[in-house]
Amino acid sequence: MAFPVRTALSGPAAGAVGAATSGAKSAMNDLITLYIGGTSTDVCLIHGGQTEIAHVRDIAGFRIRLPMIDIHTVGAGGGSIAHIGPDGLMKVGPESAGAVPGPACYGKGGDKPTLSDANVVLGRLPVSLAGGGLTINRQKALEAVRKIAETLGLSDVKAALGICGIAVSNMTRAIRSVSTEKGHDPRNFALMPFGGAGGLHAADVAHALGIKRIIVPFSPGILCADGLLEADLQENFVATYRTRLGGSLAEVNKIVDQLHHQAKDWIASEAKDAEQSGCMLTVDMRYVGQNYELPVKFELSDDTSAELDVEVLKEAFFEAHLRSYGHVDRDAPIEIVNVRMKGVARLRQVRATSPAPQGRAQPTEYHDVWFAESGAVSTPVYPRSALAPGFSIQGPAIVTQFDATTLVPPSTTLKVDDALNLIMEIKDAQ
Repeated sequence: MAFPVRTALSGPAAGAVGAATSGAKSAMNDLITLYIGGTSTDVCLIHGGQTEIAHVRDIAGFRIRLPMIDIHTVGAGGGSIAHIGPDGLMKVGPESAGAVPGPACYGKGGDKPTLSDANVVLGRLPVSLAGGGLTINRQKALEAVRKIAETLGLSDVKAALGICGIAVSNMTRAIRSVSTEKGHDPRNFALMPFGGAGGLHAADVAHALGIKRIIVPFSPGILCADGLLEADLQENFVATYRTRLGGSLAEVNKIVDQLHHQAKDWIASEAKDAEQSGCMLTVDMRYVGQNYELPVKFELSDDTSAELDVEVLKEAFFEAHLRSYGHVDRDAPIEIVNVRMKGVARLRQVRATSPAPQGRAQPTEYHDVWFAESGAVSTPVYPRSALAPGFSIQGPAIVTQFDATTLVPPSTTLKVDDALNLIMEIKDAQ
């Protein structure tokens, strides 16, 4: 394989693409993704239907200088193990029980308390998962959580709530790293959880961040696979050219023209069957003396050339700097560092349709669920396959499906929209 480094974080990146597509079906283009799997949580910010791009990333101790979707990862997943740290405080992750032996509730030999075990103790997970393919052992989960509860002198429920709370805190910190730390207010975005455990913790994460709306896609467990089918074909071209902004841009415009031709040639040779194509110009800029750049983007048509203007570049840079850092210095010198061109070809998409709801939208059972230490709440369990557009309920509720479980706390409403996405509204978000 040529350039295997390009596959880094490709799974979560595909999920972000799938999230953007699912959000568009519900007319929601400003999203923060929350992908919770077995070992980690991956988050990404989508603004105006477009994912944020990072040009430099540190992965497993290696600095990667390639443009990729800006994914932030923390070790908090369904299999993340709760333990007592050297400071005597409870931690969750990054160590994971994995798939084998897995969480204690799987009944496959695992005996360490995990996030999944905490959810089982709290009544938030059904007694069977994956359409009945995996039976949950609540007693094993209780025994595992009790170990850490006894160490800390807590009740089983309080320990389980603590495990979930610590995991949620880790997730919210990850979201702040892609939102508030980059000039975006998370309250202006909807949260899209996916992965098997995304829907279990989405409401708590949203509440902590002040997010009022959650959108759960139709098939959250396979959204990454959907994203791979929906992804555009792309190639990036870059030239480093460092110059102060203020004089002639003749050489910069020459580079832009060269890169534009390279991108158009690539589209012509590699994406002949594309439904639509285009180029995106990005100029990396910074104040002189800074050691980090801000990308300033310009969209180009495939049959015209760009003629960059000093004042246009300055204003675009000021806008990006103000959004990211909250201030600008209009008198400080600015320099260009890199010129980037991305060729994009939108391929013919497979237009998948969601199956029609089957059965009646009635609870199949009731669970005692702990949302707080004060006591359990009798909570109805609905099969998602029976929920038709227009269906709405007031929490608490649990929605189950083959690939995921969604928790609807009290003070939260749930509605099924025309795209069969679940829309949750949190009334008491901060």
